[in-house]
Amino acid sequence: MTVRCVWEHNGADSLLYAVDFPGAFTRGSSLEVALEKIPAEIRAYLRWKGDPVPAVLDCVIVQEKTSALAIADADSDVLFDSEREPLCPEDYAELKELVLKSARDFETLYQAVPDKDKSCLPARDTFYGPVPRTASEMYEHTKSVNAYYFGEIGVDADNEGTIAACRERGFAALEQIPDFLENPVVLGSYDEKWSLRKVLRRFLWHDRIHAKAMYRMACRTFGPDAVPNVFQFDAGFIPKTEIHILTRDHPLWEKTIAMAEHCSWKAGPYLANLMRRNAFAPWERVFAATVDGQVAGYCTLTEKDELPPEQPFTPLIGFVFVDEAYRGRRISQQMIRRATAYAHGLGYEKIYIMSGEHGLYEKFGFQKLGEYETVWGDRDQLFWMPTAPEE
Repeated sequence: MTVRCVWEHNGADSLLYAVDFPGAFTRGSSLEVALEKIPAEIRAYLRWKGDPVPAVLDCVIVQEKTSALAIADADSDVLFDSEREPLCPEDYAELKELVLKSARDFETLYQAVPDKDKSCLPARDTFYGPVPRTASEMYEHTKSVNAYYFGEIGVDADNEGTIAACRERGFAALEQIPDFLENPVVLGSYDEKWSLRKVLRRFLWHDRIHAKAMYRMACRTFGPDAVPNVFQFDAGFIPKTEIHILTRDHPLWEKTIAMAEHCSWKAGPYLANLMRRNAFAPWERVFAATVDGQVAGYCTLTEKDELPPEQPFTPLIGFVFVDEAYRGRRISQQMIRRATAYAHGLGYEKIYIMSGEHGLYEKFGFQKLGEYETVWGDRDQLFWMPTAPEE
């Protein structure tokens, strides 16, 4: 399959649009980077539509637009040559249904986000102002273009209600205009050229930009299975969680020290000090969890942790901590599972953990053994579970 593309660029910064797949696009720091992304974008787009996905995709650029806009931040004003052509009723009906499907799917994605005001994303500004970070901000921003897009071609529309409801009202108002399928090109705000075909494509494009952002944010904040992949985005959007077994020469050793030193838990700096001194027996280990390469949590496996040496129970998991931005994703469970498998490989049949938490470690398979004095002089619960090899 040959994908006809429109290339809009400011210097090397590039936006690449698929002419025959309205709304499908890629961005890149160069044309080459944007072109490399096109096959995955088209396959995802076709999966979303429910259409067959070809094995081979080739790209050909059919139109080029040099721009002075902030292309890197998806600022765009291009009008495709093909968007000047009139619409037949069948084409309009198909595109309208696709635009409404996009709105409904965007609503489904938004409603699935567990906490619509929580986000692990850092604050960032573009020429637009602050970039939406939470699901609520992304939803309101995406919905807010309804009146703007319809208004650019002379349709009186609003942004009230759900994203699908206000879009449906916009279409109803559009269809009251005589000969709207003639698709005239009009001059809109900032002398930008618009047509009905462009409006339909821009709805799909804008939805896709922010659906990608919302899906990626939700996966990073709540875990890869927290929300459905409604738009069938490529698996590369799912953040990768990995559990690493650390010794002093591991590349993540210093990064884990830095995280422990500055984390919100008072025991973190104590672990950071132990790691700086490498105060571990040769077989003892630190475990670090990373999400997309960023240290998100840690724990240890040592002989005694906070249990006095005269007690017979060993080895113990300790210092279990996950950064607030990554909680709710079962990272603690993944680290404990990895530590348990490591202990099993060393020949231990049981593993232990001390904690003041009630009902937490039981969920991971631990059983309470009793309450024991710690090396600090207080008493804490001691839990145990059998070790097992890594699955």
